[in-house]
Amino acid sequence: MQEIPEKFGRDIRAFADGTGTAILFGAVGGTITPDRRVVDYTNSTFGITPGKNGLYRYDKHHLVPFGEFVPWGFRWFVNLMNIPLGDFARGAPVQPPFFVHNQPVAVDICYEDIFGEEIARTVRENPVSPGILINSTNLAWFGDTIALDQHLQIARMRALETGRPMLRATNTGATAAIDAHGKVIARLPAFTVGSLDVRVEGTQGFTPYVTSGNNTVIAISLLLLAFGFAFGPARLRRKKA
Repeated sequence: MQEIPEKFGRDIRAFADGTGTAILFGAVGGTITPDRRVVDYTNSTFGITPGKNGLYRYDKHHLVPFGEFVPWGFRWFVNLMNIPLGDFARGAPVQPPFFVHNQPVAVDICYEDIFGEEIARTVRENPVSPGILINSTNLAWFGDTIALDQHLQIARMRALETGRPMLRATNTGATAAIDAHGKVIARLPAFTVGSLDVRVEGTQGFTPYVTSGNNTVIAISLLLLAFGFAFGPARLRRKKA
């Protein structure tokens, strides 16, 4: 975030300190070398805690092929076509939570909340398990399509799986608050500039999905398949007879 205007940084810090407000905002991160070069750019979310120096930082882990990184084996093609594609560095699979008034909050970016097992791993493996999930995303790519509601449904599923409330901040929709049971408790209309004022309480403990991830789902699916193969043909033969 080295290219953010200094005045913006000072203003947002003054607002946080003056109002006691914890703030999360998106920006491009990077690593500055000793000779002042910027390397390893990242798609990141930064956090400001009122009354404390320093910045919280979350770097997106699950990057989009060709949109955020060039997959292995395709570099030659990108160079040949001279296509200006992004090539971000990848954040760690499990990163520390951001604290809002002593409440640990897990951050993810854009369509990272598609991957339920990765969200569950963040909840399960953090030394301080987050009690609230937060997703920020740019959905302008999808216009006024079903993708806006689809992404909201995805977020509701993550809340159900983890037993954690989910807060979503988007530029076109759907900005919403979801409780730990997957119910939408507040929502802004799509393509509407505004804010939500809701009360959300963090939760503790692990659901079966957080404990085992997709292993339980896979095991049940294999069991059902085995049951079908074992008894399905016999039932079909009896039916024909």
